[in-house]
Amino acid sequence: MITRNLAMMLLVMTAACATARRDGPPGEVVDAGSLSSDEAPKLIKGAKPVYPDDAYAKRIEGTVMLQILIDTQGRVADVKVVKSIPELDAAAVATVRRWRFTPARKNGQPVAAVAMAPVMFKLY
Repeated sequence: MITRNLAMMLLVMTAACATARRDGPPGEVVDAGSLSSDEAPKLIKGAKPVYPDDAYAKRIEGTVMLQILIDTQGRVADVKVVKSIPELDAAAVATVRRWRFTPARKNGQPVAAVAMAPVMFKLY
């Protein structure tokens, strides 16, 4: 049986994806911090990553997985690379640092939350 908190942990929010055109369709952010909150954070302002010129020229693509800490103001306070593609890591980190969220809430009060953010780079 899936509990309410587990169901909230699986909540998916909109994020960003880079393409060969230098911008792209939404990706997803999975909230990993909902077990300690009643309401998961929601993305309210996303930024699309910029495909690095060197990676584009070398035709490097894939997904950089980031763990992000969303503070009580809904800002990305910390970013850690969980799954690295060295040529794309800096662009992925720069992208999520521009994202803004509604903060997670516990008992009606804003709380910090951790989320996993895949940032995809795909050539078309």
